Amino acid sequence: MSGKITQNSEKTANTPALTAREQEIMDLLLSGVIPKEIANTLNISYATVLDHQKNLYRKLDVHNINELFVKHSKANGTTQTENVNPNMPGKTSILNKVKFKSPKILIPAGIIAAAFIILILFLFMLNEKGIAAVFTRLDIFYDDFGSHITLTPNIEKIQDNYTETYTISGHLSQRDSSYTGIIAIPDPSTQKIMKKMKRFSFTVLGDGKTYMALLPTTEARQEGGSNFYGVFFTTKNGVISTFTFLIDQLSQSSFFGKKVPFVQDNIEAFQIQIWTKGDFNLKFWDIKFHL
Repeated sequence: MSGKITQNSEKTANTPALTAREQEIMDLLLSGVIPKEIANTLNISYATVLDHQKNLYRKLDVHNINELFVKHSKANGTTQTENVNPNMPGKTSILNKVKFKSPKILIPAGIIAAAFIILILFLFMLNEKGIAAVFTRLDIFYDDFGSHITLTPNIEKIQDNYTETYTISGHLSQRDSSYTGIIAIPDPSTQKIMKKMKRFSFTVLGDGKTYMALLPTTEARQEGGSNFYGVFFTTKNGVISTFTFLIDQLSQSSFFGKKVPFVQDNIEAFQIQIWTKGDFNLKFWDIKFHL
């Protein structure tokens, strides 16, 4: 018994005198019960609960429930982070929320981190979808061996979307020495992207013929004549296909001039050239460059 009396004496000496009702309300507050529920539990008015709460705060020199929790915890020499009132199942103290409350700096940091993740995902999706090419003009070219070509732009509804398409049609006289196709000159913003892209893509409605997609550079034009870097692609007649090529897949032939190094910073245009001799009719659209 003596030990128990000593403990109560120490607590009385260090704790301001509270009325029985104030002590009761404090116990309920420490159990996580909100003032309105305390009023219902004790069958007293909400205003009366607030008056008692104000008085016990004044006596304990605290200003809010958080400070009350901290002071009560220190006074009892405990680091308890959760306090459940056995008389009120389901009521849990919010001391854990006070004890481990995240620093305010973590809130903006979390927002910044979330925004950064969203930006990365957006750039990833943009990269996957590619950046649509913008050209200042499209020109046709053809050789002097009887080849000819026409270019027809149009706005068409393809797969439920209205799309700007280009159709090249005509005749290629012979394969090895003919030089017939279209050349698209990019605007400055597209040209910057072409200098950094890792791959490019486009969609076609095929005619069963073989073509070359080329990236003319300043060096190839000046030193190698028309010996541009490119890649072959073969279409299927009446079938829509999307072709994607890595920059590393480009190669330079030696049909029209000497070989020169490929300098991506000096890309001047995008070009499609017919390779299969005879009549051709190719529709293409959705040219994109992927970073």
